[in-house]
Amino acid sequence: MYRQLYVKMKPIISNDLKNRINFAAANGSIIASDLATAIKACRDINNENARNINYFDSKRIVGTCGDGRKTIRIVVTCCRKDLSDPRFPDHGNPQAPYFPENRSDITPHDFALIFKTVADKNDNGGYSSPDWTYFDSAMRLASKVKFRIGNTMADFIKAYDFSNYVGLSESQQSTLHSSCMRSSETARNAADYYVNFAGAKILIGETPDGEVVSRALLWDNMLVRNYRDEDLRVSFLDRTYTAFDGFLLQAMRDFALKNGYKWRKTVNDYCHKTSFTPMENIDFMLGEDPKHFEKDGEYRLYLSKQVPAIRMHKFGCPYCDTMSWLYYDTNTMQMTIANSDSFQEIGCIVADLANTGCYAERARHICPVCGKTHSNTSFCDDCESKILGSSPFGEYINAKMTTYKGKTIPAVMLYKGKPTPAFNAYITLERLVNSRTIF
Repeated sequence: MYRQLYVKMKPIISNDLKNRINFAAANGSIIASDLATAIKACRDINNENARNINYFDSKRIVGTCGDGRKTIRIVVTCCRKDLSDPRFPDHGNPQAPYFPENRSDITPHDFALIFKTVADKNDNGGYSSPDWTYFDSAMRLASKVKFRIGNTMADFIKAYDFSNYVGLSESQQSTLHSSCMRSSETARNAADYYVNFAGAKILIGETPDGEVVSRALLWDNMLVRNYRDEDLRVSFLDRTYTAFDGFLLQAMRDFALKNGYKWRKTVNDYCHKTSFTPMENIDFMLGEDPKHFEKDGEYRLYLSKQVPAIRMHKFGCPYCDTMSWLYYDTNTMQMTIANSDSFQEIGCIVADLANTGCYAERARHICPVCGKTHSNTSFCDDCESKILGSSPFGEYINAKMTTYKGKTIPAVMLYKGKPTPAFNAYITLERLVNSRTIF
């Protein structure tokens, strides 16, 4: 009768599988980090789990999508056959463990649990369900993701333009690849708007080859209007898009938190624009009373920010589902973006920025002469009656004229050769809502 001999064996793991585990660890997976340590310490695979299981390798399960990218899932293959049994048909052949008929597929989850230190920690509640989701997702990308924060048009165009995206994703429904702002035109408009008008920053996740795997907006020092007497300001993470939601969502949040962005938008959609979640416990004083925001709780924040933050943009605007309302104060001629349409104290709404067509949807016109809002197409009624005259042959301009950027305009719209605040406000709104502007 055959008597099986005990053969001490270290785990035999392919370079591709080792690399995936190490990259998953480098990308923040706690389980991958513990697994890499367990593999390195293992001297006999037979002592870890069931005998006769070794020769581990990774296998890519690849699918295709209509936009040319591929979906990827990783399984671990292994040999379960008793190679020391002389009755084994391929006994003595060193390539036998790699013959297809001698191999089985297991999940990365089951592979990790082969190692006792990982299994024991899991049994004692050391890993949560999100930890396992993170591990499975991170195993799919065999490279280290580098996060950075940008504030230039080139940074925004890099993050938005589809041609820069990684060719892989976790599933058919990649939030990054299905973004409505991925064309070259929308990317340019988004870059111009956020850099030159709204003053937002961009968080980009890239592979070492420069392929974009994730992006998110970063807003700094936004005024919380429901606590405006205390001048409470928050910085938050907004509009997160990734090719691998399972691990990149959390990785982006962790990076943003380390860089001072303590809040995130709770839901990445248009319907929850005032709902925000702290990424750590936050305490502050509201008058003489302490106010506590619990980590991962859900709170209502009504936010605003005066714009333009830097300089006048050229044209168009991106789809904005959070800071989606543009207000205008006729007294100060100051514009403000906000995430609510109920702030009458900061002016009236002149545009809705939640439009996927590259341009804002107009709500009101701004008179280029006096700066008041109206529903006409050019001047308000008062200014129109002063500037336009009538004759038997039709209307004519009854005002002193001058030239600005090659166009003849009423001189009252300029001061020392430059646009008045009213004319500036007019130009700004027209550039947001029109693809073709005259100035």
